[in-house]
Amino acid sequence: MPILLKKFEFWLNNFFVGLGVLILVLVLLGDRSLPHVVSVNLPEKINPAEQRFIKVDFSRLMDRKSVEDSFQVKPDVSGKFSWSGKSLVFTLDESLSYGQTYWLEIGKEAKSQDGKELMVDYSQTLRIDDLKMAYLSGTGPDRGKIVVTDVLGRVVKTFTNGNYKIEQFVVSPDKQKIYFLGALAKTQLELFEIEFQTGKIKQISNDANYLNKSFILSDDGKYLAMGRVKISPTDDLLSRVEVWLANTEDFKFSRFKDGQAQGLDMAFSPGGMYLLYRNADSNFELSKTIVKDDEQDETLFVGEYSSNFGFHPYLPKIAFSQYDQQDVFSMNNNLIVFSGDGDKKQVDLPKGVVRNMVFSQNGRFAVILFSREADSLTTGDSLSETRLFHLYKYDFLTEKLTALTSDDGYSEISAELSLDSRHLVFERVLATEENLVDPAFRKVQENVGGKSFDSELWMMDLETGKIKDLKVDGEQVKFLP
Repeated sequence: MPILLKKFEFWLNNFFVGLGVLILVLVLLGDRSLPHVVSVNLPEKINPAEQRFIKVDFSRLMDRKSVEDSFQVKPDVSGKFSWSGKSLVFTLDESLSYGQTYWLEIGKEAKSQDGKELMVDYSQTLRIDDLKMAYLSGTGPDRGKIVVTDVLGRVVKTFTNGNYKIEQFVVSPDKQKIYFLGALAKTQLELFEIEFQTGKIKQISNDANYLNKSFILSDDGKYLAMGRVKISPTDDLLSRVEVWLANTEDFKFSRFKDGQAQGLDMAFSPGGMYLLYRNADSNFELSKTIVKDDEQDETLFVGEYSSNFGFHPYLPKIAFSQYDQQDVFSMNNNLIVFSGDGDKKQVDLPKGVVRNMVFSQNGRFAVILFSREADSLTTGDSLSETRLFHLYKYDFLTEKLTALTSDDGYSEISAELSLDSRHLVFERVLATEENLVDPAFRKVQENVGGKSFDSELWMMDLETGKIKDLKVDGEQVKFLP
């Protein structure tokens, strides 16, 4: 037994000596392993609105020039390189294109700082999400249905069976639900919820004491504000349009500001923390949507404006229009940008009429629905104003106004920007006498005058300037999140 123990100790001592020698040799020789790509920040399916850079992590410190020279994205995409330790970041100059397939490659000629080439070429296929939009169909078998299509106009999905008269709809930010205000047969407008995947419809509101007029959803999908009017059993109006708020988890509606807030012209701030509304005197105010017991209800008086166009995506700014109160068709129809510190700036536009505006998601520009002084088609014997409206891009940095549409055979009605701020989808009508109704009064003509309009849907790539007819009729078009 002692002899076996001595042999074991001898073997163990030799093992540790050998291990020590091996470690010393490795230290003296240095790390001779070949560099390789450890990870890339690209998911299996890429949303181009969110993917603004490509980050590549290497196993070793790399020779930056050799890596940049071997880095390729095909089709070609321009961008800028930056480094942090072993990580390369390629920041895109422009967003990747929806529906496109790209190829990322880093060749073996990329070297580590000590001159070692990549173990193997790295390559990856980049599959980009399709760009989809939803609209309320105006013609054909889908008339009156909510339709989802891709940018080629191919129908992806339809919702509702056409029996609902839909006043308006929105898609939740997580694309799990669609909310719409609609009615079956001769019933009053109620709020409904559609499960996006299954198409199952559930009625949310059901209060015979209130008439629902319109609603908005916060951009995080957590809150919903609805304009409602109290009515009698004989349908007499007993109140002005009040604001009612609900959390989308339980839809327990409560009256906002004890009925002193008007619900015809509302907007949530980014994140849904604040609500813009008109007070009892029809002036705009801004208040917190949720007020805790230990918090004071902070209300910011904004002022008297004709209509609101919504919030800047990340700066405390709100866009408004300001009409000449004596003549809403006059050329003194201004675009105002109101700042959180109370400052306001009138956007310097040529003489004309502003009817809508939408901020880009990158906050750099806005698309404006505008009619120039020369776009008036009214003759001396006309009883009402008739004019063309077109879309313009206003750059907030350069303060430059650029025409996006100018075909006088059409008049534009509304526009929506994609999340990557690159694509514009818009409604337009043929410029015939019966179609040329001021966009601000189009709904009035439909609801009071019984007039119907068929809008064509068109799309523009703002980076290339290319425009195309989607070959469908519809309204309330919007990009899906």
